[in-house]
Amino acid sequence: MATVSQEKRRDSDEDDGYGKSKEIKKENEYYGYSKVKERRDWEERGSDRKSNVRKEEEGEYAHNKFQGSEKEMYNKLKSKKERGEEYGHKKSKGREEENYYRKTEKKVEKRQVQPPVAMPWVRENLRVRLINKTYRGGRHHKEKVVVRSVVTAERCECETEDGKLLLEVHPAWLETVIPKVPPHLVMIVRGHNKGQVARILQLHKEQEKASLQLLEEETTLLKLHYDDISEYVRQ
Repeated sequence: MATVSQEKRRDSDEDDGYGKSKEIKKENEYYGYSKVKERRDWEERGSDRKSNVRKEEEGEYAHNKFQGSEKEMYNKLKSKKERGEEYGHKKSKGREEENYYRKTEKKVEKRQVQPPVAMPWVRENLRVRLINKTYRGGRHHKEKVVVRSVVTAERCECETEDGKLLLEVHPAWLETVIPKVPPHLVMIVRGHNKGQVARILQLHKEQEKASLQLLEEETTLLKLHYDDISEYVRQ
């Protein structure tokens, strides 16, 4: 007969089918469970770290992607703006050039269309008054001179009472003269009868007009303003 202690020892030494005792099994189960738990915890932490890393990578990628898209959009807008400014600059420059060419064409057309300069009212053998204050230092200001030749529409030659010849006299510097001594001959310088010689019959000082009789047609009487007639000097 086996004793109780021997039975307990036998029970403890009995094989569990795996070649280990129950206590060792329990210890292995305990340590195995703890190892499994540690491994699971480690895997969970690792998965968390991986997920965090993945999230960080995804966030960084999204941030970079956003920055890249934002930068790309900025570059696109900048390029559009630059192209627009360049296009606007070219357009404005083209408009300026077009307006310049139009103006020059108009100027050329005006020059081409401009009628020839009309001859001035002054004629040869007219006594007139020089009213320019700067011509030859003003020495001949308000002096009566006789027109000897009309060179161009802007230049004529006159002779003073002393016999001095004045050159480069502009017709705009001259004004008409009404004779005060007989025979009171004048030439009509404006109007329908321009170029004809007449005799003064009467002066109307208040009206600044004169009654005239044409030498070629003595029956024709006229009444003209002082500005339309000037003293005529016969050769």
